[in-house]
This record gives sequence, structure tokens and C-alpha cells, in this order.
Amino acid sequence: MRQEPRNPYLESDLLELAERLTARAKELGERVTRTPDRRIELVRDTRWLLSAAAKFLDASEYMPGNPEYLANRDRNFLPDAFMRWHQAHIQSSRRQTYLRAADLTLGKSREAWRADVKINGVWADELAQRDDEGLGLVLAELAKLPRWGYRRRAK
Repeated sequence: MRQEPRNPYLESDLLELAERLTARAKELGERVTRTPDRRIELVRDTRWLLSAAAKFLDASEYMPGNPEYLANRDRNFLPDAFMRWHQAHIQSSRRQTYLRAADLTLGKSREAWRADVKINGVWADELAQRDDEGLGLVLAELAKLPRWGYRRRAK
């Protein structure tokens, strides 16, 4: 039996998922004729999107990987399981904060800025997620941008 590819949205944050789900809802609402292959592709991709979004919503004790699941099996796992979950949420929150500020200040230039700019020798993505101080440095750098945002310089 052929193995299905890995879900490409598992590493997405809430903002990316929200954007993709909104676009998918719009796409599914369009009255267009689709080939059978395109319908199959849409179903699979939508299933992946929904599964990735569900991981942010479900705190079920029955979901492997959730801290409740581990702690329910053995209370000795409780501190480590919940601290790992907490740290993952902190990092995700920093990333979401950074990307929202980047969207506001950079708009369509967001990806170019992320690929071009280092702050104190560190990529902004890495710095923003490292700790609150790093996030603050990145936000301060974004605040320095002119109103029109970032324009890539010819190399």
C-alpha cells in the first residue's frame, strides 16, 4: 500500500493555519468545475489543514502527545509533560507576535525581510523565538522601518 505524504501543515502556527483555512473556505465556496483528481487533492489537503488546526484546539487526555495523555498514564510524567507543553506555547506565542508585527510593518515584503535581515548577527525568526528579549529586539527593529516598509536592495 502506498504511504501518504507527511502533513505539510503540522509545523504551522495559528496565524498561518487561520490564513490557509480562510483561503480554503473561500476556495471551497467557489462555484467551479473541478476534475476528480483536483477534488481528491482538495479533500486530502483540507483534511491535513483541519488536522493541524485541531492540535491547537484539543486538550484531550486521549490524544497522544498532549500532556493530559502522558500524565494520566503516569503522574510522574506530569511536571515534564506540562512544562514541555507550556514552553511550546510560549515559543508559538512569540512567533505569532513576531509574524503579526511583521505583517503590519512589512506587508508583502515580509518574506524578503525575513530572508535578508539579521539583527546582531542572528536571523530575526530565530531571535524572535529565542526569548522575550530577542522578541523585543526584533519588534524594535520592525518599529524602525519607514511607513512604506522594507524594500529589498539589489545585490
